[in-house]
Amino acid sequence: MTYREAIREAIKNSGKSLSFIARKCFMEGVDISPSYISKLQTGKLQPASDRMNAVLAKVLNLDFDELQVLAYKEKVPASVLKKLAGAS
Repeated sequence: MTYREAIREAIKNSGKSLSFIARKCFMEGVDISPSYISKLQTGKLQPASDRMNAVLAKVLNLDFDELQVLAYKEKVPASVLKKLAGAS
């Protein structure tokens, strides 16, 4: 599963609108727009920052550590991932 798939699935499972999710994030101290959330779930943007992911995980009832792993996998350059895979 990719980061965007995890976000998209969590949004779908929540049954909540992007506006509602954005408001809940704001109430948790992170100002995030519905448009930004939409771009995360479609992969038009790189995964969110650690702070945003912490709030998204809380609002969307996701495991923060699992979401972070997915985000980091997409942020790490392919050459580094290749070296890591060879190191095991």
